[in-house]
Amino acid sequence: MSDLQHAIPIVVKGNALYRGCERWLVKGISYLPYASDREPNGDKVLLDALAHDRLHELEADVFTLHDLGLNTISVRHLEPDTDHTAALKLLEREGIYVLVTIFDGLHKRRNRWPTEDKTTPEDYVRQHYNAETMISNLRLVEELADHPNVLGFVVSGSSMNTVRNTKAAEVLRACIRDTKAFLHARGKRAVPIGATMSDLASLRLPFLQYFSSGSPPECADFAAIDCYSWAGKSSFQISGWKNLVASVSKVTRMPLMLSAFGANITQPRLWDELLCLYSPDMTGVFSGGFAYTFFESGNGHGIVKTQEDGFRKPARDFDRFRKHFKIINCRAAKELFSQASDAEVPALELQNLPSDRWAAGPELSPFPGDWDRTIGDVVHARAPDSSDAIVLPYRPR
Repeated sequence: MSDLQHAIPIVVKGNALYRGCERWLVKGISYLPYASDREPNGDKVLLDALAHDRLHELEADVFTLHDLGLNTISVRHLEPDTDHTAALKLLEREGIYVLVTIFDGLHKRRNRWPTEDKTTPEDYVRQHYNAETMISNLRLVEELADHPNVLGFVVSGSSMNTVRNTKAAEVLRACIRDTKAFLHARGKRAVPIGATMSDLASLRLPFLQYFSSGSPPECADFAAIDCYSWAGKSSFQISGWKNLVASVSKVTRMPLMLSAFGANITQPRLWDELLCLYSPDMTGVFSGGFAYTFFESGNGHGIVKTQEDGFRKPARDFDRFRKHFKIINCRAAKELFSQASDAEVPALELQNLPSDRWAAGPELSPFPGDWDRTIGDVVHARAPDSSDAIVLPYRPR
C-alpha cells in the first residue's frame, strides 16, 4: 500500500514541485494502451487509459506500478464524454498521480503541414482551435480538475518539428491561457498547466524561453521535454545530460521534467539513467520524469507485454527497471536532491525570438468564439448553439 493516505495536490514553488512542505519528484511512466486494430492509414489507435470500461485492467496494472516503485503515470487521448471518476479515485487511493495531455488533437498534425498551397502552419492549426475544440477539452478539464491526484495538464508541442512549425506555439500558449481562465472562472484548484516538446535539441531552448516568459496567466507553469540522448552504457557527462542541465537552467527557472526517456538503440536497456535522473546532478533543475513506456506495442520500448488473453507479462527490461527504482526509493533526501530554488520568480518579458530559431511571437490567437457562451456550454453540457449562457466574470485577454 502506498504511503499516500490521502491525496495532497502537487504545487509549483520556484523551479521545483512540492507535495505539502516536501520536495516531490515525478517517478513516472507513460501509460498509453493501444487497440489491437489500426486505423486505415496504419496508425495505432490510442485508447482512453482511464475509461470506466478499462477499470479492471487499470486495477491490475496498479499493482505493477507499485511493484516498479512509481508514483505517476502520463496519459493522453482521454475522451470528454467518458467518465474517469472511478479510475482517478482508484489511483488516488493507491497513491498514483496523473499527468493529462489536453488539446491532444493539435499535436497530430506533425509532418502534415500543407506544402503546395499558401496555407500557413498557423492557419492549419487554427482550423482545429475553435469553439468545438474548446468545449471538448474544457469539459475534460471540468471533470478532472477536482481530483487532487491530477498532477497537472499539459499541451503537446510534438507538432513543432521545424522552425516553421513553431508558429503553432501561439495556439498552444492560447490553450494554456484559456484553460487557466476557465479554472479561475469556475473557482477550481489552480492545477499546474505545462507544455511538452519533442527531442529536438535545436528547438529546445527557444521552446523553454517562449513558454516560460510573459504574463503568468499565459505562460506555462512547468515544461516537460523528451530526451533520448542517454543510450546504453553512458554517464552524466557522456550522455550530454550535464550540458542539458547547464543550458536549460540559463533560459528558464520553472520546474522541468523529462516527458519521455529510455532510448532502445542498444539492447537490453540498462536503465542506468534512472540513478542519474534521481540524483543531485539533475534534481537542482529537473523534477524527475516519465520513462517510455508501460505497454510494449512492437517498438521495443515497453516494460510489460499484453498477451492475447489480456494478461500482463514482464518484458525483458522490467527487472532492471524495477531494481534501479528500488535503489532510488531507498535513498535519503541528501542522496536525491541538490538545492532547488523555491523563491518566486518574476515573470520574464515575452519578446520575439530570432526568426531563424523560432517563428511564434508574443501575440496569441484570440479566443475562438464567445467566451460566456462556450463556458456555459461546457458547464451545462449544452449544444454550442444554445441561446442560454451563464456569464462568468473572468475571460482570457
